[in-house]
Amino acid sequence: MEKLLLLLALSGSAYMIVGALWKVVKAVAKVVTAVSRPSLTAKTHQSKPQTSPQPRPQPRPQPEVDWSKYDIPTFIRRGIPMPKLEPVKVKSTKTRKRRSKAKAAVTQAENAPTFEVVA
Repeated sequence: MEKLLLLLALSGSAYMIVGALWKVVKAVAKVVTAVSRPSLTAKTHQSKPQTSPQPRPQPRPQPEVDWSKYDIPTFIRRGIPMPKLEPVKVKSTKTRKRRSKAKAAVTQAENAPTFEVVA
């Protein structure tokens, strides 16, 4: 188990080192490309050739959906006879009331003792 943890730690460290080296290589590449470009002052003296801007591509027109075919109900379009609808029955409300069990269990006489005598 310890060997596995050691291998995982080593692979994690190697991954971090490779990531750091990659960042350094990218930074050096940016510096090299910035240095190799001609200076901006040299570009200002040269006239820029006139180029026409590229026309933007027009979005494709969406196909129009013929909604008129949906005005007729589906069962008629498919040749199915008119469905027979039944009225919805209204549920009656419950008239039962809940009774607590504690009240039903208390049926002691008024003169009965409320304690138990142990001899």
